[in-house]
Amino acid sequence: MSWIGTRIRRHRNGRGAAPAAGSYLAVVVVTAGVAEYVSVTSGAPIGPAVVLMVITLPTSLLVLLPRLFGIGENVLEGDVLLIALVGCGVFQAWLLWLLLRGPRIR
Repeated sequence: MSWIGTRIRRHRNGRGAAPAAGSYLAVVVVTAGVAEYVSVTSGAPIGPAVVLMVITLPTSLLVLLPRLFGIGENVLEGDVLLIALVGCGVFQAWLLWLLLRGPRIR
């Protein structure tokens, strides 16, 4: 028995919540990979990350607001921005798991 399987079965809706959160996380990771590939092959530094930004809304706004308003000198660019957006996606997948899993089965 795996640790993850045990955690999934401990909650009422765990068997439905795990695929939902995992699918969202997979979409985020694949989109980030495509964005990085397009960025490397075509030299576009931020353009492909726009799709990733839309997928990870609303938490991506926390990463992008300083860039949009020019607040601070150290705004995220390139690969660091991509990693931050993937982090937003991981956080949202975790929140999705928490919201969908339901109460613990005793």
